[in-house]
Amino acid sequence: MIAVLCPSVLVEAVRDLDSDDVVDLIEDLGGSQQDVTLDALKDKDRTLVEQALSFPEYSEVRLMQREVVMAPEHWIVGKAIDRLRTANDYEMHTQFYHIVLLDPRLRPVWNVNLGELMRLCREVMLTELVEETFEVILATQDESDVAHAFNQYHLISAPVVDEEGRLIGPITIDDAMLVLEKEHEQDILRLVGVGREPALSDNVLETTCQQLPWLAVNLCIAIWLLWLLHSLKLS
Repeated sequence: MIAVLCPSVLVEAVRDLDSDDVVDLIEDLGGSQQDVTLDALKDKDRTLVEQALSFPEYSEVRLMQREVVMAPEHWIVGKAIDRLRTANDYEMHTQFYHIVLLDPRLRPVWNVNLGELMRLCREVMLTELVEETFEVILATQDESDVAHAFNQYHLISAPVVDEEGRLIGPITIDDAMLVLEKEHEQDILRLVGVGREPALSDNVLETTCQQLPWLAVNLCIAIWLLWLLHSLKLS
C-alpha cells in the first residue's frame, strides 16, 4: 500500500506518528521513499530518527520512543505537575506511564508512576513516590532480551540509556509485547516447517519447498495412524 501512496499523503501521515513508529516504517521503505519521508519531518525529529536507524537492526533503540517525560530527582510533586501543564508536544510525549527521575549527570535513577503523582500533595518530594521495580535498558541490548525482561519483571515502561548511562528515551510495554508476539509467530512457523514468514511475493514453488518437509512428516504420521487403526480393528 505504501508503494502506491501519493508522496504528499505519506508525508502527512508520517507527521502524526510517534518516533518509534516512524523508524519502523522507514525500515520497510525504498531509498526514494525514505528520503521523501525524512524530508517531511522537522529537523529535530529527523535527527532522532536517523540516530535510531544508525543502531543495529534488532537493538532496543529501534523500538524506543525519543519523546520522554523526565524531571530532576530533587523536584517536588507540585513542580512536576506545573512542568507537565506548561510543556508543549515537542518537549514530551502526550501519552506516558512514568516520569523518569534523573541525577545531575542525566542518568535515570527512578520511575514515578503518574497515578501516584496526581494523588499526593504538591509539597511531597518525587523521591518518595518512586517504584520499587526499576530496570534500565542499554540502547544496544537485543530487543528480544528486553521483551523478556518486561515479561519477567512486569514492567510498564523502562528508560533506555546510552553507553555512558545517560537517558535517551523510554521503551513501553506495547512495543515489548510486539516483539514477544513476533517471536511466538516465528516459533509456530518453525513448528510447521517454515523457516520464515511467507511473503506475498513468494511463488508457488517457493512456498511448496518451504512446507514440503513438514507436509511429508504429516503424511507419514497420517499413514501410520491409519495402519494402526486398521490393525486394531482386525485384532
